[in-house]
Amino acid sequence: MSVRQIASHLGVDESTLRYRLGRPLDAPDGRQERASVMDGWEGMVHRVLTRLGEARVTPGTVRRIRAQLVHDILVREYGFHGSYQAVRRYLQRTFRQAPMQAIHRVETPGGTAQAVVLLADGADSARHPRRTTRRLVLDPTHYEGPSTDTGRAPVPLGVRARLQLAALPETRPIARPLHEYITLFEGGCR
Repeated sequence: MSVRQIASHLGVDESTLRYRLGRPLDAPDGRQERASVMDGWEGMVHRVLTRLGEARVTPGTVRRIRAQLVHDILVREYGFHGSYQAVRRYLQRTFRQAPMQAIHRVETPGGTAQAVVLLADGADSARHPRRTTRRLVLDPTHYEGPSTDTGRAPVPLGVRARLQLAALPETRPIARPLHEYITLFEGGCR
């Protein structure tokens, strides 16, 4: 197989494959040891992010600052001569794991579980028992609240969503005699 075919099969660039093939297997990646234009600017970047209330630096905030804004401030106020891409790479490298934003809902088929469990980062974040009088759970902690170390606050509901939630009627459990259910079922089968 040619280098091009192997690179295509592996999903990497040909130059990356040639670089790796030309080095011993246990040799460290020399590209990681190169100096960065961001060396020595870490303190200034941290100050800019703190001043702007960036969520990754300032606990309790939800604001995410764009790398372009950080670059512009570094150039204008501190005389930075590096590129926007260097700032973007530095921010990505420094803040690798973005906090989880959404809570994933996992629900088993009806009758197989005693509760609806909302998971966040592999752990229970909320548990709502089944077979209660509440047909729909509207718990504000699932869609509102401050950011934490492990999770970013959800995007707040807009005006329209708040109005729609406010317009929902209070629901009571529907209790019909069994013969009405049979009639409904038979009517749907015709």
